[in-house]
Amino acid sequence: MECDVQLTKDKVPVLMHDRDLLRAAGVAAKVHELNYAELKKIPTSYSDKFADKFTDEKICSLDEFVECLQQWPGRAAFIEVKRSSIREFGVDVVLQEILPILSTVRDQVAIISFNEDIIRQLTSAGHWKTGWITEEWSDENRRKLVEISPDYFFIDYQCLPAGFTDFQKSSCSWVLYEIDDPEIADKFVQKGVRFIETNDIGAMLQVDTFLNSGCSQ
Repeated sequence: MECDVQLTKDKVPVLMHDRDLLRAAGVAAKVHELNYAELKKIPTSYSDKFADKFTDEKICSLDEFVECLQQWPGRAAFIEVKRSSIREFGVDVVLQEILPILSTVRDQVAIISFNEDIIRQLTSAGHWKTGWITEEWSDENRRKLVEISPDYFFIDYQCLPAGFTDFQKSSCSWVLYEIDDPEIADKFVQKGVRFIETNDIGAMLQVDTFLNSGCSQ
């Protein structure tokens, strides 16, 4: 699984994809502008999509997510540190807040981010699995991938040149996003890609490659 982490105004790590609460709650405030106590009062039910079906749902803290993950010791998670929090608080503060929480499930998580500095710092420390995310494949990013040496490399599959097959030429595991067509996903798996990020797991599980992979369990 994968989740996104940001810091509130009082530096509590919470799970939230968007920088603001407009889409989730119809509130214009940004995550880092509210204290955790204020944030917990706001229903994040995505009412435009689900009406009043999930009005009791609130933003989950990273602590709560870790408690859940501890109940599933055989499962792993990618923890994406969002760039908005890094810009607001800086790399050191963000790591200072999230690493102690994640330490109890260190073997189950990989910390990922678009931000190169936070991944460099973590890979240099050598105690955490990491993943670097990018939206572009270029000679410069190829060089950075070798330099940073993360455990996982996330890239939009549409950025790759036609016929690209160099998935086995780096020490990391490739993760391609966002593939919703199972036929496209299957072709990449046959070329050596180990991880596919999708918005349509139901469609993926109609293909033998994924149905028999164990991910449906």
